[in-house]
Amino acid sequence: MTHATLLRHFGTKEELVTEVITAIRIDLLDTLGASIGDIAEVPAARSMRTVWRQLCEPAARRQFVLLFELVAMQAREPDRFGPLATVLIADFLRPIETSLRSLGLSRTEARDLATGFLAQPRGLQLDLAVSGDQRRVNAAMNRYIDLVTGAEG
Repeated sequence: MTHATLLRHFGTKEELVTEVITAIRIDLLDTLGASIGDIAEVPAARSMRTVWRQLCEPAARRQFVLLFELVAMQAREPDRFGPLATVLIADFLRPIETSLRSLGLSRTEARDLATGFLAQPRGLQLDLAVSGDQRRVNAAMNRYIDLVTGAEG
């Protein structure tokens, strides 16, 4: 595909990136929704480990690299992609918060915990993208899951 063809279809580079990020967002949300289940019925540690394994698949890892690039661009040029980066955060917090609320947590407690649950995999995915050390990053995630859920192994 030529540059001219892309511009005719999308108009601007920002429109192309927005379309790609939207597709990634939908894919990741589908993965999260299919995996997280209802934490009240499925142990939280098992749900979190399942989601983590899926996020470490090669396709998901490639998606994270693109999302990290978007976040970096958003930090440098906050208006370039509009609310896209902040929508990504809100979209992923919502299903985690809902599951936590089903356990009886208040809205504030659920939001605080969901923020931590979301930040940990993102940070470890960034570490993995830079270091490539899957074993160390997996061990860190498993330790985190054990700490927050009180689970063993």
